[in-house]
Amino acid sequence: MNLSTIDIYLVHGHIHTRSVASVAASLAACVEKGMTKCVGVANYSTSDMLQMRDELAKYSVRLALNQVEFSVLRRLSEMSGLLETCKGGDCAAELFELGAGTADGRVYGGEGAVEFVQV
Repeated sequence: MNLSTIDIYLVHGHIHTRSVASVAASLAACVEKGMTKCVGVANYSTSDMLQMRDELAKYSVRLALNQVEFSVLRRLSEMSGLLETCKGGDCAAELFELGAGTADGRVYGGEGAVEFVQV
C-alpha cells in the first residue's frame, strides 16, 4: 500500500490467541510509533470491548470504535446492550446496515438467504 500511516487499525475478534492486555499493548505501540492514528475492534462483545477500552487507557490510547453488524436480521448488538454502552460515550459503534446484503442473497448467492413474502 506504500503508506506511512493509516487512519484506523481494527482487530477482529475476539478470536485472537493472545490476551486482550497483550493485544492492547501492541495496538498502543502502533499508535505511539505513528503507524496508525487510532485503533478499534470489530465484533467484540460488550464485556470484551470494555476490557479492551480499559487496557488501552493504560497507554492513554482511546478505543475509537467497535464495528458490528446490525440489521433487522441481526440485532444482537442492540439486545446485548452494546449499542447502549457505546451511546454512553465508551466508544462509537459502526454498524453494517441491512445485513450487508444477506437478506436478499447478494452475499451468499441465494443460499441461506431469507425469503421475504410480499403482503
